[in-house]
Amino acid sequence: MFKVMVIGRNRIRAYLAENDKLITFSNYKAAESYMEKVLKSDTLPDQYYLQIEKVS
Repeated sequence: MFKVMVIGRNRIRAYLAENDKLITFSNYKAAESYMEKVLKSDTLPDQYYLQIEKVS
């Protein structure tokens, strides 16, 4: 399982959630595809970036 997190320049980390439920992906490719959609939507402020993290 993988999750996409948002990281700010101040190193604060936040995980993406919908309806108070953490968004997870069964494989890296699905997480990467979701991350690309978010980046293409251009809704993320410049001081933040996305990173995929494996859920242990």
